[in-house]
Amino acid sequence: MKAAPGTYALVLRSRRRTEIEVGCWGRLRLVPGYYLYVGSAFGPGGVRARVSRHFRETKRHRWHIDFLRACTEPVCAWCSYLPDRLEHDWARALGRMAGASCIHGFGSSDCGCDGHLFVSARMPGRAEMTAALGPSIERCDYRRPESGVSPAPASSPMNAGSGSVADLKGLGPSSAAALRNIGIDNADQLRGSDPFALYAALKAKAPGTSLNFLYALIGAIDGIHWLEVKRSRRMEILLRLDAMGLAPLVRRAHR
Repeated sequence: MKAAPGTYALVLRSRRRTEIEVGCWGRLRLVPGYYLYVGSAFGPGGVRARVSRHFRETKRHRWHIDFLRACTEPVCAWCSYLPDRLEHDWARALGRMAGASCIHGFGSSDCGCDGHLFVSARMPGRAEMTAALGPSIERCDYRRPESGVSPAPASSPMNAGSGSVADLKGLGPSSAAALRNIGIDNADQLRGSDPFALYAALKAKAPGTSLNFLYALIGAIDGIHWLEVKRSRRMEILLRLDAMGLAPLVRRAHR
């Protein structure tokens, strides 16, 4: 992540339903899912300084997002270092993203946007984010700090990254081998990819690829067990696959 001026979209994850007080803005009802907050950083330290502050858990609550950060987990930030202030364009773009809902008035008290915070039941993939925000963005993942150490954002462009796919929850050596065949060589690449696009590529290579592989991809990216993905998101996933022409055939029992 660069210490340069730019625009960012912070991604936070909520694992529970609760209600929080957001300063003078009011009460915000949280649901399990992902919260995307759009901001800009044109002051000292640029994007690195601002996103690093958002990643920190302990700090004085200055902005609306500070109250939300206190009860959620950072996932990553999508960053652009273009010289233009893009936060309002990005807010409008995320408002049009399928599955994302705007939290009206949050983070937009000084502009005409409906809001700068959006909630989605699922984590948007790289393909969706680049389609919405432009190809110049990079994903910077949150690294959980060790005791007494400040968190450090880790840049992960599409062609960079580290960590073994086989070490991710729900995946193993055979999954890693299949993913290598479609150009996914490490965990960071996987986390920055759209699991549905990966599944389509896997099916093109091996038509017998199981739907469970898609559940496992989503679970690995989101850090949850694939059976939980199947239990909680099966219908949503099947509808998306149907729209892609990849819905599994239903076998009818013989009488």
